[in-house]
Amino acid sequence: MKILGIWPKERKINETSSYLVLLPLSMMLLIINIPQTIDLYNVWGDIDLIVENLSLGNVTVLIAVLKTAIFWFSGESISVLLSDMEVDRQETNTEEEARRMMRIAKICRRISIGCTLTYYVIIILFVILHLLLIRYIGRILIIRSYFPYNVQSAPNYELTIFAQTLAAWCVGGVYTSVDTFVATLVFHVCGQLKNLKQRLRDLRCEKDNEEFYVKIAQIVKKHDSLNRFVNTIENNFNEMLLLQMVGCTVQLCVTCFLALLALGGNNGIILVQITFFAFYIAYILLQIYLYCYIGEELISESIGIMDAAYECKWYHLSPNEARLLMIIMIRAKVPLSITAGKFCSFSHKLFCNILRTSMSYLSVLHAMNIGNTE
Repeated sequence: MKILGIWPKERKINETSSYLVLLPLSMMLLIINIPQTIDLYNVWGDIDLIVENLSLGNVTVLIAVLKTAIFWFSGESISVLLSDMEVDRQETNTEEEARRMMRIAKICRRISIGCTLTYYVIIILFVILHLLLIRYIGRILIIRSYFPYNVQSAPNYELTIFAQTLAAWCVGGVYTSVDTFVATLVFHVCGQLKNLKQRLRDLRCEKDNEEFYVKIAQIVKKHDSLNRFVNTIENNFNEMLLLQMVGCTVQLCVTCFLALLALGGNNGIILVQITFFAFYIAYILLQIYLYCYIGEELISESIGIMDAAYECKWYHLSPNEARLLMIIMIRAKVPLSITAGKFCSFSHKLFCNILRTSMSYLSVLHAMNIGNTE
């Protein structure tokens, strides 16, 4: 993220590092997004080329560009979240809490590495696929685009291929790093909620116990802090997540359509094509499921505070002391969540709806394609 210039920190006008983000942003816009958008106008009317344009670059790059802008402008708010995470790490009370935080950190690291490797395998397969296609349809660009010069002549062709590959690397870096970073933030909250639930269960519930009041005050403050943490994530990223949801729905639909077209092809590289589309579809599903999974976990863990309060030995408390637990339970009754533009919460149910919607659009595209060929 530092290489791409989007690592969260306070932006300053007089710091050169604050403008490093302009380099990958310019590459994504000038080498892929704008040329592909112009080419979309040129191929309008040809459903196969329109689908190829939307699937293999344009939608993905547009999402990556907007993610870059949103993440860059949210740098100061996100840096506060990172500081809060460090404070939480230092305030671990037991070895069990420390182990839980370490386990979550390892999970986030594996997710980050897995998503990054998957995307770069896709880029490598995509380049190999188009180099093989040269044997069948001549010198073509890796990503079909319009440029105001002759791309077929040397060294224009080679330089354009190199520039598109480099821009695709920037897209993959931004797309993956932002998603895994947001997932890390939410996983951290889930871990802290687990710790909070354990503290509630371990409360010494005795009448007129001063320690009870101290512990309950700490729990309430911590719960309030986690609520603010999630609200900061939500306020900074809900528009980005709306774009992610819509973009992944479109991408899944058009990519599956291209895979169906590849299955009906008669060239000698169908195996490479199918392998590429399998990885690409898996990556799209992985990214959107990642958000739905962490959203489901966040809802589950935040509601679980209610159960944890009930599981402590509240029946040993006086009525006034028990009411303090009721306040926590009432607050936990409203689950924490991350939403897509505040329209819907990310959850397993939303993931199923995205799949259902994508497949519905796919059936329409397939029917239109059959109608055009008859």
